[in-house]
Amino acid sequence: MRIGYDTTPASVSTAGVVRYINDLGLALDQLPDIDIVRFSAPIEAAGGRLQKAFGHASRRLVYYPWLLKRQAGRSDVSLIHCPAPHLPQGLDVPLVMTIHDMLPWRYPEYFSRRAVLRHKVVARQGAQRSERIIVGSEYTAEEVVDLLGIPRDKISVTRLGLDLRFQPVESTPMWLARRFGIPGRFVLATGTQEPHKGLVGLIRAFERFQLEHPEYTLVVVGSRPAPGSAIEQALNRSTARIVRAGFVSDEELVRLYGSAACFAFPSLYEGFGFPPIEAMACGCPVITSDRASLPETVGDAALRVDPTDPDLLSEALERVLLSPHVATDLRDRGLV
Repeated sequence: MRIGYDTTPASVSTAGVVRYINDLGLALDQLPDIDIVRFSAPIEAAGGRLQKAFGHASRRLVYYPWLLKRQAGRSDVSLIHCPAPHLPQGLDVPLVMTIHDMLPWRYPEYFSRRAVLRHKVVARQGAQRSERIIVGSEYTAEEVVDLLGIPRDKISVTRLGLDLRFQPVESTPMWLARRFGIPGRFVLATGTQEPHKGLVGLIRAFERFQLEHPEYTLVVVGSRPAPGSAIEQALNRSTARIVRAGFVSDEELVRLYGSAACFAFPSLYEGFGFPPIEAMACGCPVITSDRASLPETVGDAALRVDPTDPDLLSEALERVLLSPHVATDLRDRGLV
């Protein structure tokens, strides 16, 4: 069976979606009776200013309206999988689409009006045109039914997995000090620094915790926050010891997970949530949110709290960091 796989979204999506697209493609390549044919908008290969200037227009006006159909016809594929919401036109083969979350619907204040409108149009029409919709959690399936009016029997829940590179490793304090300037025990936070990730609340919670436990550091991994944003202001004004590690490689990320005293992910909304299971797979105790899909994703293998309450977050840090038996229990549950 030949499957057309649209990799174009990997160049414009956020970190978790990119990991999904790349790792799913590699996994599908291993199936004996499946032949994956990768498609992408040609402008994506240009890079630099050309991609920035013309990439969106080429996708919207050329690639999805007619070029993808032409590529599919030449490749004789049986179906096309779009691993993120887009609107291919005039396909002669079935369309399968992955919808990762409905964040612009639930938190439109975090996006421009144009971005919210575009997402609503693309998600609704793409879902209606698709023969099958893939989501990463039952929570997202219910969101798609509720917000898009799609029948539940048209949706397949395929919970996400991880590459085997995410596994326990020995702690490397000397490397941490040399590479990132981390002086000792630390709490790790990762992810795109967007408002719904709950980083501002985590910073406030960590400040309260560190008043009595100054030996700890908060290490923040990921993209820089938008200039002037609440996250940037909280980072700049914080009295706590915070290390901004920026982007790291997967190898470095695994070593950070393996050395962290705990991992904190107080996100307000996730369609699935990669970072908590990455941390669990590396043997790191996890504190996360009791919202959206995260309780479903982590089960009983993480400490779940209200992400909007810094006091509760601070208490959760105390429970994990100051109680070795709690940390060990979470670590063991996470690995299972």
